[in-house]
Amino acid sequence: MQFMQGFPLNLSLQLLDHLFMESSLQTALHQFFAHASQFNIKGILDALPPVYFEWVPRAKMEQMMEGLNDDPVFSVELADYQIKQISPITSASDTSYARVEYGFYMTLTLNRDEVSLEQEKELVKLWEDRFGKTQVGFDHSDGVGVIRREATLIAMEDHHVRGWKLMEYKPHLRRFVEELVPYEVRMELGFT
Repeated sequence: MQFMQGFPLNLSLQLLDHLFMESSLQTALHQFFAHASQFNIKGILDALPPVYFEWVPRAKMEQMMEGLNDDPVFSVELADYQIKQISPITSASDTSYARVEYGFYMTLTLNRDEVSLEQEKELVKLWEDRFGKTQVGFDHSDGVGVIRREATLIAMEDHHVRGWKLMEYKPHLRRFVEELVPYEVRMELGFT
């Protein structure tokens, strides 16, 4: 039996499944970035792998994230998410994985009633040290800073559950990545 232009049925179904996985990954990424831009805590946490909440309870993560919005010194807005690159999807056991490189802007608006000029300069220096001087722009006249960030996500989809889960990759999270992602997959995706 033949299906798509001379491809055997099993190859055609594999191709369709792969195309569906790529499309569903794109959808999951755009939803995640929309939740992050709107600081929709529930949406952000729903995108994390469930095992995350074995390490840090969901209620605790919600509380920590809500605290970010309550900072009297400055407010943070995340915007302009841009996917730079998505690796080919690879699978191990019953899970698919991909590496996602992306960029975004963080806008930080200082509360001038809470921050002295000296403290403002210290904060800007702290941001420049953390994110790189060329990635930080700050307008002292209105107390607004913009930080350009580049980051990496690990996307995972359990074939039995469907639905991509995402976690940011940072070197200090290596232990968690090693628990979640098989060695061969980490090497293939460049998480060494």
